[in-house]
Amino acid sequence: MCLLRMDQRHYMTLPKSKTWSNPLILLCILNLPIMYLDGYIYTKIGFDRFQSMYFALVMSLSFIYMVYSKTFIANRLLIPLLTLSIAFIVSPLNISSFGGLSGNLKYLLRGPFLFIFLIICLKDNVSDRTVRAFCLITIITCTISTFAHAFMSFGFSTKSNKLNPILNGYFSDTNSATFILLLASLVYLNSSPGKIKSLILTLALVFNLAALDSKAGILLIFVYLLVTCYFFIFSNTKTTRIILYTIITIIMGAILTYPTQIAYFLLNLVYTISVKDAGSLAFRFDTWNLLSIITATRDLKFIALNDTYPLFENFSTLLFGNSFGIYQDHSLVESDLLDSLMALGLIGCISTFMLYVPILCSGYKFSRPNVAVPLFILIFSMSLLVGHVFFSPSSVIGLAIVASYYSRTHNLLSKDGGFQNEVA
Repeated sequence: MCLLRMDQRHYMTLPKSKTWSNPLILLCILNLPIMYLDGYIYTKIGFDRFQSMYFALVMSLSFIYMVYSKTFIANRLLIPLLTLSIAFIVSPLNISSFGGLSGNLKYLLRGPFLFIFLIICLKDNVSDRTVRAFCLITIITCTISTFAHAFMSFGFSTKSNKLNPILNGYFSDTNSATFILLLASLVYLNSSPGKIKSLILTLALVFNLAALDSKAGILLIFVYLLVTCYFFIFSNTKTTRIILYTIITIIMGAILTYPTQIAYFLLNLVYTISVKDAGSLAFRFDTWNLLSIITATRDLKFIALNDTYPLFENFSTLLFGNSFGIYQDHSLVESDLLDSLMALGLIGCISTFMLYVPILCSGYKFSRPNVAVPLFILIFSMSLLVGHVFFSPSSVIGLAIVASYYSRTHNLLSKDGGFQNEVA
């Protein structure tokens, strides 16, 4: 009889299972179409739980598969899981609210725990065909919906608390939709689709990001092009490298010397491409400081929330936070860093990033540098400045597919921070 035990010397891949893995992978591939359908159903009949039911189904299947495969969590992840669990329990006590416990459960299940379960299930099961299907379905869904919205007025009049009155079709969460679109696009570009397909994809991407009103997404395109040029030039002669380093030094010096002017220039360019009124940019620079403009006033939201629920009032709230229960009466800051810091304190915030980063590193380090660098910039810029990635179930599902894909042919996910199924 086989005995399951923890052994750091030997690692085995998770057992493949057509019974459990295929339906789950199919559900994950349809992530963005489900989000669109959720918005459409909500608009037509007022039912707003369709996507929640989808997340519950994905969570249930992944949990059942985890139990079925008898997979253990790697030792190095036990500490952040333990400290995150402590913050999960202690933070509601800091505000003396049972609602804080249910709030913590909601966000942890839809974020870090969902990511862990999916990594267990998808590891070594995401093929080239699977990830290509994910990329194409995501890109096509987004392009068709935004095109229909912009030029056929399909869903254009939609205005409510759940749907934004911009060219977003019926996507209820444009931040997550933008993140998934950028994630799929970067992975697809990495598959060397050819010059014509790459050009078409880039044009479609610019259109989608402008329609979805994603300033960060448009800036990321410029970053991707710069990084691609960097690695192209870096692989050539010594002279081109010297020229490149000189240009980079000049640019960095200009940014440090004239940060406000350069920020205004870049944002004005983005506002011109996007559907936003570029004239409002001058008002923002007259009203807020540079940090508030870059973070879209998320720093001001955090300060206002901290006035109501002081994070630094005592040692317990600093370490373990005020729980996600405080967001029952207040809107989210929409930053993984700031929201996790406010809700789970320093311990919970650090633990959250300790759960994600090792797994992401173990997957993305096997992708080519000209894609790995933009991927990390995408993940952490969206997570810190634009919206939720680590606490958004839609973003987490896309993230799990890509991380599993890049690590599947290199059986190091368990060794470098993922999960292990070990038999003695």
